[in-house]
Amino acid sequence: IRFIPTAYVWDTERGDVLAGPLQHEAKSLANAASPSIRALAFHPDGHQLATGADDGTVRLWDLRTGKTLGAPLTPRYEVHSVAFSADGSRMLAVAHHELRDAEGEARLWDVATGKEVRQPFTHPQGLRFAALSHDGQRIVVGAGSKYAGGDTTGASGVVEVREVASGAVVGKPIPQPGSLAAVAFSPDDKCILAACTNGSARVYGTETGTP
Repeated sequence: IRFIPTAYVWDTERGDVLAGPLQHEAKSLANAASPSIRALAFHPDGHQLATGADDGTVRLWDLRTGKTLGAPLTPRYEVHSVAFSADGSRMLAVAHHELRDAEGEARLWDVATGKEVRQPFTHPQGLRFAALSHDGQRIVVGAGSKYAGGDTTGASGVVEVREVASGAVVGKPIPQPGSLAAVAFSPDDKCILAACTNGSARVYGTETGTP
């Protein structure tokens, strides 16, 4: 899959470019190619954008000026998703290694200061997906192998709900019948959704972990 190194923001009614090209800078002269952007998310206020790239950086942009806000945020691996909390105060980035299944993490930053809120979330089976609850108090993580070459035959995953403040698991880990493809909270945070690459999707109670 080829990813593009730039991002643009368009006016949906007129089709005018409002911001862009937004581009991550190369980390060194030895690798002068611009990193490819793999993830992006609008801030709830509509004036900021987060972009995540395959060089392991996250940038915040002021869409009114097209300029970056602060220094790059730096997860350890390729960034695959970014998201803001409902109130816009925090930003979540999920990053994992493309070839080493067990290496993945979810990091949470304070948007105003650019500082990490806590230590990264990880999982022994390799964290690959995560979502923040709408109240910002919990995170659901999805872990599990993604076999080489994209072959997920026989793969299995696990979903956990954790407290953001302590990292403690809420209830018990929830085994999945296939490699994880996505996780999410319901709008009221009472349920979580887990989707797998085998085509299945299941809804569980956030507190109980039961379907």
